[in-house]
Amino acid sequence: MNYKLLIVDDEPTIRNLLVDFCEVLGDCCVCTENFTEALAQLAIGSYDLLLLDMNLKYEKAYDFLPLIRAAAPDIPIIVMSGEQISAMQSLVAIGATDYLKKPFSFTEFNDIRLHYMENK
Repeated sequence: MNYKLLIVDDEPTIRNLLVDFCEVLGDCCVCTENFTEALAQLAIGSYDLLLLDMNLKYEKAYDFLPLIRAAAPDIPIIVMSGEQISAMQSLVAIGATDYLKKPFSFTEFNDIRLHYMENK
């Protein structure tokens, strides 16, 4: 089954990698560089999964995750970061569904994608 993903990451390399992964899997992706753009996308479209970088250039997920969760209460939100797992786990307490530690492989990405899409 094909899914629609919203990717929020300020690093073009990561966005491009995720788009490549999604294309291989037959998924559709919309990419944004910041939380404001992500909120705008959530207001105009529906998504099956949201991939959210924990630390954007000038914004932190801690500040915006509650707003994103309020805008998308039913969408699984996967936080991505190279930081300690405990930092990502703290985001689960305020609205993230799960986390993916950078760098991650195609298999790790697909496993978490399938876990939340098949159990939706």
